[in-house]
Amino acid sequence: MTGRISADAGVLTIKWHSRLFKKHIRIDKIKEISEDKSFILISTVDGELIRLRVKLMDHDKRRTARKFLKEVTGF
Repeated sequence: MTGRISADAGVLTIKWHSRLFKKHIRIDKIKEISEDKSFILISTVDGELIRLRVKLMDHDKRRTARKFLKEVTGF
């Protein structure tokens, strides 16, 4: 489950509750952001696929996360 998403100086930082490390993605390297019932999927130019699990989140928190990503990345 996703713990925190933040953006600073053109870098998107994702912190998970279940992992020790953070994932840093340059915003200009993001190709596409899509969503289904369980995940928000971030595709990068390099072909990497990052999954943010949102199935267990409340509807409002899921919508807030998607809105934040849309504002920061433009997708």
